[in-house]
Amino acid sequence: LASTKQYETIQQQIRQ
Repeated sequence: LASTKQYETIQQQIRQ
């Protein structure tokens, strides 16, 4: 499951 990976990517994008 790539749910965790996707969540981390989204969080990083938001922080930018």
